[in-house]
Amino acid sequence: MTSFSSWGPSDDGRIRPVIVAPGCQSGGDGGVTSTSSSSDTAYTSMCGTSMASPTAAGVGALVLQDFRDNFSQAGDPSNQLMKAFLVHGAADIGNAGPDYQNGYGSIRAVDTIDFVRTGNFEEASVDQGGVKTYTVNVTEQDSELKITIVWDDPAATPNIATALVNDLDLVVTDPNGVQHFPWTLDPANAAAPAVRNRADRLNNIEQVFVADPVPGTWFVEIRGHDVPQGPQGVAIAATPSLGDGYLGVGLESQAPDLLPPGEPLPVRALVSVGIDTLVPGSVLLNYRNDGGAFVAVPMSDAGGGAYESVIPGALCGNDIEFFVTAQGAFAGAVSVPSQGAAAPFVTDIGVVQTPFSDDFTTDRGWIAGQPGDNAATGRWERAAPQGTAAQPGGALFGDLCFVTGAAANGGVGGNDIDGGRTTLLSPALDLSGLDENFEISYWRWYSNAAGASPNADVFTVDISPDNGQTWVNVEVVGPAGPQTNGGWFRHRFTPSALIPLTDQVRMRFIAADEGAGSVVEAALDGFRIEGLTCNNPFPGCSAADLAPPFGQLNFFDLAAYLALFNTGNPGADLAEPTGVLNFFDVAAYLGRFNAGCP
Repeated sequence: MTSFSSWGPSDDGRIRPVIVAPGCQSGGDGGVTSTSSSSDTAYTSMCGTSMASPTAAGVGALVLQDFRDNFSQAGDPSNQLMKAFLVHGAADIGNAGPDYQNGYGSIRAVDTIDFVRTGNFEEASVDQGGVKTYTVNVTEQDSELKITIVWDDPAATPNIATALVNDLDLVVTDPNGVQHFPWTLDPANAAAPAVRNRADRLNNIEQVFVADPVPGTWFVEIRGHDVPQGPQGVAIAATPSLGDGYLGVGLESQAPDLLPPGEPLPVRALVSVGIDTLVPGSVLLNYRNDGGAFVAVPMSDAGGGAYESVIPGALCGNDIEFFVTAQGAFAGAVSVPSQGAAAPFVTDIGVVQTPFSDDFTTDRGWIAGQPGDNAATGRWERAAPQGTAAQPGGALFGDLCFVTGAAANGGVGGNDIDGGRTTLLSPALDLSGLDENFEISYWRWYSNAAGASPNADVFTVDISPDNGQTWVNVEVVGPAGPQTNGGWFRHRFTPSALIPLTDQVRMRFIAADEGAGSVVEAALDGFRIEGLTCNNPFPGCSAADLAPPFGQLNFFDLAAYLALFNTGNPGADLAEPTGVLNFFDVAAYLGRFNAGCP
């Protein structure tokens, strides 16, 4: 590893580089030998990171070519699978395990292609709380066990403090029931060797390595620890051979965060049996919508490992909580989410209302500048900022944001706030009539950590209920701390906790350089007022309206009720005797339907 190459960690502590490739060999020709532009027969040797990049690309091309030759029916490997190949086949150099100089090691064409030809890899998907399981049979001849997972994580908000969006866990358990953790590094102590004693909460690559593993059947799980944007695809590579796992349960799609009142919630679970045996009738949907005891309902077999059921709509003031369970002969009881009733999926009841939202694409009446502003440069303006070490390189949403001096004028400090303060005033905001739960949120950028007197200034945010006659402080950012060195951060607060909700609410954002010439930059984007509202549209008889389009009764509602009835769903239990579904329940539903409910 050369001294002039880029070493990690990344700003949020992720392992960088992921892998390394030769650019300046320590022996031989001292670099990378390749064709030269001087003639059609000339070669040259060059040294640099610009040599390592095409070397890695060339190795990737060789792996792709061999994959096509040996797995022609599979199509080309995905990005995450190709990355899993290269990481799994890399030669560990530097500290044992990954490190912030060499990543997971030096790229190896032959070793990687030899691994790919074994076919010991797979792609799967995992949702929130879901688990995908495998087994690995280790013999006395196996000198090591290595399992790598890689996933293409969704794009994070730019400059956010922690970039990982979907967090999966690789959990490996040996035949004696001992868990083996993946490699992790400490970004606060970058030179320290990797350890294997905790879960990884930063990276979208995880690898478990065990030297001289205990012979027997090892159990491998990929768990959806935190998957807000799921289901998440994932690639897994293993040495020795990867085998089918025990029973696993997941959801086909993410449970909704929010549902309108009275609207039923269809649930479709996916059950993978693997080498296990599913206990007949054990796939159950467990739900409640009033905070009482969970009701367990058998799910209908839809074929292909899919099971379906419907949770009746809930009314305002309740939320829907649910989990799915199944029973395997080997795995025993499994559920999604993994903790079942202790931590179920939760769907709130209501509708999000957004009376005001501004990404500053158009002029909505914000005022840059107020009496008393005295900054010589870097005053607020609605523009596309030019990036510097202290200022964002663009808006967070759309093309424009409010920023303190958009032009960089040659670099850091060229057009930052100097000599005083600058104020941004919102238009009059009508918050009258809104519920107390409504929130105001905005994304802000603030940097004051450079210059002659760093961390000497603050960014002040205030709110007024009376068109600016009186002001109440919302927050003060700085003078020091983790949010004063740039980066977009979202702030949320409940205005009703600070002021009366009137139709003349205003907010102001004050950034200043009133110290000894520090570099101060601020920006604002994504301003929103939003809250959850809930009005039962048809109090007392909403149970008849079971299917879209909601607000009218038709054949689809009848079919939805009969589906509940035929699967034994307690939501179909509308008449005495309770706990038994019979003709009286059907008659009760038809009575509501014929009465025009809603």
